[in-house]
Amino acid sequence: MQTTTAQDFVDWITYLDEEVNGFHREDYYLAQVAMVTAQANSKHPEKIELEHYLLGFESKVVEVQEDV
Repeated sequence: MQTTTAQDFVDWITYLDEEVNGFHREDYYLAQVAMVTAQANSKHPEKIELEHYLLGFESKVVEVQEDV
């Protein structure tokens, strides 16, 4: 089993945070399907927007203390 340095860990956290919050084509496609479905069943379809169906994710900031 390999060891992971503190800097490697911070780099992975940064990468995963950016990747999770990045939207891909499939995200927009599925959000649009959900939006059109909701509009078809709504009395006020003009109030329904695509942004309502794009999920946002947040993660805690991890601070790494280095031993001196």
